[in-house]
Amino acid sequence: DRHSTRDIGLTDGPFMAFSLSNSGRLLACLSTKGVFKVVAVSDELKVLDVANIERIRKPKQMVWCGDDCIALYLVAPADHNSLQHVLFVGGPQNDWIPYQYDSPLHLVSECDGCRVMGTHKIEFVQRVPHSVESIFSIGSYDNPALLLYALEQYEKGDVCAQESLRPIKDQLADAVSSCLDAALCEDAPAFNNLLKAASFGRHFLTETPGCPDRHREVCRSLRICRELRKAPIEIPITPAQLEKLGMAGLSQRLAQRHYHLLAMRICEWVG
Repeated sequence: DRHSTRDIGLTDGPFMAFSLSNSGRLLACLSTKGVFKVVAVSDELKVLDVANIERIRKPKQMVWCGDDCIALYLVAPADHNSLQHVLFVGGPQNDWIPYQYDSPLHLVSECDGCRVMGTHKIEFVQRVPHSVESIFSIGSYDNPALLLYALEQYEKGDVCAQESLRPIKDQLADAVSSCLDAALCEDAPAFNNLLKAASFGRHFLTETPGCPDRHREVCRSLRICRELRKAPIEIPITPAQLEKLGMAGLSQRLAQRHYHLLAMRICEWVG
């Protein structure tokens, strides 16, 4: 509640940085002693992770990458009177991965990751989604990976490609759904193959409740995001961010940039 406060009983202070996740369920705290703590904010305080990152320098920024991990931006003096810009990504219950930069940064927390804005480029840091990991991890035998493999064999002209789907016949609907989820997290040409795999798997389903509608929604979101990223609009938005923003929010943002015709056309196309 933005109009009231309550004591959640934090200890190990004083703290020099706080960050609340996009969902409002997780709170990250960094003390002056370098103790990093993640707690679940609910009726009762629940500590999820405690780590010592051995950094007592106050960070420039500490933001969440979705609800999965934390991005910690530190600036430290280096040789020859220069500054070292380091971005740490990790936690809760994960190792910290450092990224070094030559210029200042600005971090923007998103619902599905973190946008790293530098002097010359913008990067997007995101935890690899489970659906993508299950398909593209080396040696994966998960159901979505087998579905994508069956499609590859079919496109090569293998008449026995459908035999690869027999072991996952009962889980084929979940494999199709996972391919659609992974397509929303990938860029071309990867998402094209994932959409093909989902369409290929649908042909072997006896019942497809809601599957065609979901397929259309995924294709619609991907098409809108791809068009928005092109010049001269150049809005780097992901399908997850588009879903959270909504068509009303997108139309308002386009209108603020004086792209009224495009906003109207998208609304007419979406219906």
